[in-house]
Amino acid sequence: MSDLVEFLLARIVEDEAAARACWGDDQAGWWHHTGGEHVADDDGATVCEAVMSDEAVHIARWDPARILAECAAKRAIIARCCRVCDELDVHPNGLVSARAVLARQVLADLAQPYADHPEFNQPWRSDTPR
Repeated sequence: MSDLVEFLLARIVEDEAAARACWGDDQAGWWHHTGGEHVADDDGATVCEAVMSDEAVHIARWDPARILAECAAKRAIIARCCRVCDELDVHPNGLVSARAVLARQVLADLAQPYADHPEFNQPWRSDTPR
């Protein structure tokens, strides 16, 4: 499981770096679709123009602030899952509880968006659709 956790935390670091690189130095806040093909930050400054309005909506939805918030949430989920797995891995009767199974499944599910990454291990593949 530690390989899976290390893999997830490395992908989170990469996602954060990409978000920060896109955000720029001013970190002006959340992005918004302002109509048409335009995406603007909280100050109203144009962040980018997309080819189509639907693309602009998508870009605004996946803005750097959201990605950073999602990365923080994923870290919290991973930490909670690890605590459950650690507690139950040392259970004296040797049985694996449903909580531990669920925690491991959650970790595997978190890895699915990265299934095309060269470091993704096939045993982590779950039935979760991509």
